[in-house]
Amino acid sequence: MVTDNVTDCTNTGTVTASGTGVGGIVGEQQNYGIVSGNTNTADITNNSDGFGTGGIVGWVRYSGSDSDYQMKAMVEVTGNRNSGSVTGGTSSGGIVGHIYNNCLVSGNINTATEISSDNFAAGIVGSLQYSSASDFMGQCDLRVIENVSTTPAESIDGACVDQFAYNNDSSNEHGFIVAYNFTSEPELEETVIIHVANVASFNAALASINEGSVIILDGDIDFASAGYDDANPFVVDAEGITIDLCGRTIYTRNVAFIISGANVTIQNGNIARPEGALYSYGIKVNGQNVTIKNIKIDSGINVSGYDGDSVKAGVSANIIGCTITLDCEWAYYAVCAQGASSAILDDVTINRTNAGKANNYFWVEKEFTDDLGYVGNSYIGYYDNVVMKSTCGTTLYNMGGLAPESLYKS
Repeated sequence: MVTDNVTDCTNTGTVTASGTGVGGIVGEQQNYGIVSGNTNTADITNNSDGFGTGGIVGWVRYSGSDSDYQMKAMVEVTGNRNSGSVTGGTSSGGIVGHIYNNCLVSGNINTATEISSDNFAAGIVGSLQYSSASDFMGQCDLRVIENVSTTPAESIDGACVDQFAYNNDSSNEHGFIVAYNFTSEPELEETVIIHVANVASFNAALASINEGSVIILDGDIDFASAGYDDANPFVVDAEGITIDLCGRTIYTRNVAFIISGANVTIQNGNIARPEGALYSYGIKVNGQNVTIKNIKIDSGINVSGYDGDSVKAGVSANIIGCTITLDCEWAYYAVCAQGASSAILDDVTINRTNAGKANNYFWVEKEFTDDLGYVGNSYIGYYDNVVMKSTCGTTLYNMGGLAPESLYKS
């Protein structure tokens, strides 16, 4: 068991053991430490059904409230290489066998010809699991990102397998992130990934980013404290990019975070109000074909074709796997579509606990003509997997507008 940093070590000798925590470099990394720049070229075999068999680390976990291990910080497993086969045990991975709750696994390369176990097996991490026995950090933060595993899928054997990391938290209630992992080193090198940790670095990334690139949040971003509001919003006008919150939170004021670029995806995190703030919409969409995926959102989503004194054609949002909470007195609609825009909801949960300014789930604006000229009908469609919960008698839509369309999965 290791509770320290382990760097620049090499193992070339076969490891055969029985029990938990069997690894080429570290058997068990517990409580804190960085495992980085290590290499294993030997085969690793666990002749038992114990947890955690890995090419580099067998098991990453935290000791709960054990007084013998006071120091606790997120374990990082980064920049390691494994080429040895990993077999046996209950959870086997090319880099790490088993992880509880919190860990960053990034920049590792696995080229094992074979990975197998009695149960969980994967190219980078055999099993990601939540454990209530750990008292480290109130929120889980487990990320497996930007790794390479060349082990063929047919050479990963077990009851529960994955190319990169098997998520044993089946509903992903705790927000484990497995993303931007690749099956070859050239794929990783060709994908432009920019990490941001604050408002300044987010702005810098947007100023230089190209289509097809990815922005990953390494920390929460507080646009509200930086002075952005509805009169001075933070606008994402880049096109064809992905913003991956990686479990982090964007704090913003009412319609102060706007996506105006086309073909933008924002996913995997939270958009929240600052403490004490009240507002109607956590995010505004003013771009074509914007995808909002796996986001928990305070207040609603405003999908709007209005762009100053004109109407922008084709503004649309695909809202997938999100949870929208309407719990403040300023809340209007879970989704508002206006200015000839459209939105489709798929696998979305809406929770309303405050009647707010309009006790309806949806607003769909009708066509009209005024100083802007003719503005066509807006549209909202929602699939039958959308769940709407209310403690205040919420109705489906504001009848001053159009009815949303109920859709069905084929």
